[in-house]
Amino acid sequence: MAGLDTRAIEPDELVEATFPGVKHAFRIHIAEEAFDAAVEHGSRDLTREVGGILVGEVCTDEQGPFVRVETTVEALHADERGTELTFTHATWDHIHAEMDKNHPGKRIIGWYHTHPGFGIFLSDRDQFIQRSFFNLPYQIALVYDPKSREHGVFAWHEGEPRRCQRYCVGSKEHEWYPPQPRAGQTKGEENTKEASPMPDSASANPPVDDRYTLLFGALILLLLG
Repeated sequence: MAGLDTRAIEPDELVEATFPGVKHAFRIHIAEEAFDAAVEHGSRDLTREVGGILVGEVCTDEQGPFVRVETTVEALHADERGTELTFTHATWDHIHAEMDKNHPGKRIIGWYHTHPGFGIFLSDRDQFIQRSFFNLPYQIALVYDPKSREHGVFAWHEGEPRRCQRYCVGSKEHEWYPPQPRAGQTKGEENTKEASPMPDSASANPPVDDRYTLLFGALILLLLG
């Protein structure tokens, strides 16, 4: 049973039919060569963020539009710091010169950058870059952590760059789902700690008034004795 795979289905034995015309969500395909170039660039320096742009085409088929990332251009002359990457005027001059010389007719599909050791997300600075320079509906962001080797893709959704649940690198589809709260928790409660119960003061010590009553009673008994 372990060897079963849907790819073993023989097409000659199938009945012809029409599948419902379901329009899939926006799809992203990154060529292996482009992905490997971004990974290799990011792995050179694990002390700071580095990045570049994604180059390719905006395509469509019977299932709807998709983007195809074919290559990358490194962001030379960028201001690269530990947790921040800034595209300078010199960076854009280099990018436009590379696009005109080596990639005529292609589009800037988005950008990539690294988060060495601090995970896959878009920081406030990253979101500023996305909104300022990659604000066309098809432009995406690829984030790669060269220490954990995790990666993720962000695309526009209702005015916000959101992490995609599915995208393809070469012939392999990658999936990601946001973490869900545990049973009985609501959103935002995952990181709260249960408060320690306070000691029962009534059982630990009798009330002040009761202590005085007992002391006075003991003195009366002593005098009577």
